[in-house]
Amino acid sequence: MLYAVMTAELLKFKNKNGGYCKFELFDGERTTQAVLWDVEEGEDFSYAIGNVYKFEGTFKEYRGAKQLTVTGMSEVSLTEEVLAKFTKQSRQKLGWLIQELVRSIESVENVGIREFCRFVFSYKSVSELFERMPAGKSIHHNYFNGLLEHTVEAVKIAKNICEVMMAGDMDMVVAGALLHDIGKIHAYELKGVHYEVADVENTQGHIVTGIVTLNRLYDEYISRNKYSRDIIDIDHLIHIIVSHHGVSEWGSMKEPQTPEAMIVHLADLASARINYMIKE
Repeated sequence: MLYAVMTAELLKFKNKNGGYCKFELFDGERTTQAVLWDVEEGEDFSYAIGNVYKFEGTFKEYRGAKQLTVTGMSEVSLTEEVLAKFTKQSRQKLGWLIQELVRSIESVENVGIREFCRFVFSYKSVSELFERMPAGKSIHHNYFNGLLEHTVEAVKIAKNICEVMMAGDMDMVVAGALLHDIGKIHAYELKGVHYEVADVENTQGHIVTGIVTLNRLYDEYISRNKYSRDIIDIDHLIHIIVSHHGVSEWGSMKEPQTPEAMIVHLADLASARINYMIKE
C-alpha cells in the first residue's frame, strides 16, 4: 500500500513507558489514519512528512473509522508517476497552459515588450520553475502548475477588462499580467510531494523578489542585445508588480497609479478569489 505521509506525531503512552507515532496518510484520493506502536524513545518521524512510503500492516476499526496499524514502512522513489499520483495538479493540461502562455506573449504588438517576454519565459531557470510552481501555499492555485494556470487566467481576464473598458495599453497590460507573480518562482520549495514556503518568501516576499528578478533579467536582456534601457517602460512594469495586490492591507507596496496597474490588480484578484471559491 503506497501512501504519502501528511503528518507524523510522536506521542507518549499514558500508562506505561514508551510511545507511538500517529500518521495521517494520503493515497492520492483520500486520507487515512495510521499508528505505529512501540517506537523507540527519541525516534523522530518528521523526516517522513511529504514523502511516499510503502506501508505494511492491518486495518482495524477505531472510533468508527478504519485505522492502519503499521508493521513496516519503506520509502518509495519520487518518480514522475508517483508525483502525478500523490500531488494535486492544475485542472488544465500542462501542454495547453504552456500553449496559452505562448499565445499571450505572441499577442503583444510592441516588439520590445514581446521580445522581452519571450526572453524571460525562454530563460531555462525561469521556465522550468514557472511551469510547475504553485501560486500559493493554501489560499489559491496551491498545486503543481498553479502559478502557470493563475497567470494564464490573469492575462485572459486583464485583456477582457481592457477591451470592455476601452482603457489601458493592451501590450503593457498583457506583459504586466504575465510577469506580476514572477517572484513566486522563488517562493516555494518542493519537499517530497509537497511545496513548502521558502526562506526568501518569509524574509522578503514574492513582490520584492519579483522586482529583483525582473530587473536582473531586463539588465541581461538589454546587455545581450545592446539595447537602450528605455526600449520599454520597465519602470511601469515594475510599478505593476509593486501594486498588483491593490492595497497595503493585502501586501501591496503601492496602490495602482495607472489604468494598466489597476487592470492587472483586478485580474489577479478575480483569478485568485474565484479559484479559492471553486477549489475542492
